Amino acid sequence: AFSCNLPLVPGTNAITVQATDLAGNTATSNLNVTYSVSTLTISASASPAPNAAGWNNTDVTVTFSCSGGLAPVACPQSVVISNEGGNQVITRTATDGAGSTATASVTLKIDKTPPTLAITSPAPAATVSNPQLPVTGTVADTLSGVAKVTCNGATAVLNGSSSSCN
Repeated sequence: AFSCNLPLVPGTNAITVQATDLAGNTATSNLNVTYSVSTLTISASASPAPNAAGWNNTDVTVTFSCSGGLAPVACPQSVVISNEGGNQVITRTATDGAGSTATASVTLKIDKTPPTLAITSPAPAATVSNPQLPVTGTVADTLSGVAKVTCNGATAVLNGSSSSCN
């Protein structure tokens, strides 16, 4: 009986075993062995998940998960994204011991700045005689945009950067 431990590479490997006796006679046996390695994969996920409109209003942690490939696998570390901006593409690449690579990306939209809001009418501390008070003002959000404006819980009418409610 004999044994030996041979390093293999992914794919077909030719193996030749040769025996020599004390008289100098040799015998040779050949065979092919296929070393199958699962494909290296990587995925990216963002936490916290974006809201229904696709935006985050806090820092976002992007985590990468890798599987398959030939050991050792170098999987990217998690990264915290704190920059504000729309359509920020975060891309990382994993590499395995055979030099194979896999890439994953996640697109983030982060807006941590509240909209600007100003009441233009009525004036502060105004005295009014009508029981219905029209309130007007301006509102703007240059990054994610304005979703809604309310006055004492009632939905205001938006017209560009102007809003009004009764």
